[in-house]
Amino acid sequence: MGTPVTSNQTVSSGPPAPDNRKFTPVPRFVLNLDLPARERWSEIITNHYQSEGPSIIDYLKGNIPEWAMPIIQVIGKDIRPYFHDYAEEMEGIAEAFGLEVGYIVDMNLVYQLESIGINCSNWNNTGPTVPDDPGCRDIDPRQDYCYCHNKSNQEWIDPHTSILQPPKYRTKEAVTGLCTSVVANTPEGAVLHGRNLDWNIPPILRKFVIDVDYQRGNKTVFRGTTIAGFVGILNGMAVGESDRWSISMDARGKGGKILPNIAAALLRKSMTPTQLMRKALETIGSYSEAISPGSILNKQPMVDDAYFIIAGSLKWEGGVMSRARKNAIDYWAMNTTDSKGWYRLQTNYDHWNPVPVADDRRTPGRAHMDALGPSKITSDSIYQVMTTEPTYNFHTDYTAVMEPQSGLYMSGVWL
Repeated sequence: MGTPVTSNQTVSSGPPAPDNRKFTPVPRFVLNLDLPARERWSEIITNHYQSEGPSIIDYLKGNIPEWAMPIIQVIGKDIRPYFHDYAEEMEGIAEAFGLEVGYIVDMNLVYQLESIGINCSNWNNTGPTVPDDPGCRDIDPRQDYCYCHNKSNQEWIDPHTSILQPPKYRTKEAVTGLCTSVVANTPEGAVLHGRNLDWNIPPILRKFVIDVDYQRGNKTVFRGTTIAGFVGILNGMAVGESDRWSISMDARGKGGKILPNIAAALLRKSMTPTQLMRKALETIGSYSEAISPGSILNKQPMVDDAYFIIAGSLKWEGGVMSRARKNAIDYWAMNTTDSKGWYRLQTNYDHWNPVPVADDRRTPGRAHMDALGPSKITSDSIYQVMTTEPTYNFHTDYTAVMEPQSGLYMSGVWL
């Protein structure tokens, strides 16, 4: 176990976010890919997290739809056809925790199956909902939640403190899967990659967030942030001697619908986006290969839609891949012909469409980047963008700043 990979103490230790929570670096472990898959997680889980199994069960029971449990139990009886890349790791994790393997299946599908759906009571980060919002038409044509019919001005429970708050555009519940990622050129000719995860992970589970050095032959192939018990990664970076690159994920289309997500998983050829990111970092050697038409990031069927935000080690190597379940539909690269092409900032909406008034983290995020300009892009300034409202908001659980060229990997939760 170690400390975050950063020499920048300003980034590593503070300042506090707007709600006065503190950035807390996550622990780092080594996972040996040369071990049999079933044994890889045993040391980490057994020595550090085994006693926390009941916390996982409580979280899953509160967030997985009851009707989905029989389906999960079927998968749990023989998970290898459904998770052919990482099934044995999941079986080993279950053994290390002393849990039924179905709970680990739950854990690894939680992003797809959470019952905290998008609705009037739990969606809205930046403003009031409005009828016929152009930013909503693509993702919510029936206006089931984008326009909440004057229900949004209620008191709400702060998920981090459990304290009742006055009306603030949102109501009582929390939203899942909303994120912001940005890639930007530095004056020195590198690319910085910032990432916020807004998932409302309860404090008791934030201690499960870890950084892992995935090693072969005693050398780290890539570093990834994950949750103990979760075989995919939330973001990560290849850290070999050359051709380093990084990746993060934002939800697209609000993560999709629960039933199609399960159906896609049962097709046996689909991967979750988090598992696909890990697979890419295990097998892809460079940024150019990652974004190529033949890349698994472009072609591998996925359980649900997503955005992959990708950075390389050289200037102009960065962009946003918009993924449908079957394949990529767009790559929005940084480019020299666009006056604002020195960075790309992605939230949870297609960049070619407008964003909803009620969740417009895009406009202020871009304004903050524009105000900095390309001459002031450093790890400090990217960290400041990621911790400025509403890019940072009371749903933000985790923040990372990565720089493939230098190997910088700052990673921490908000407590």
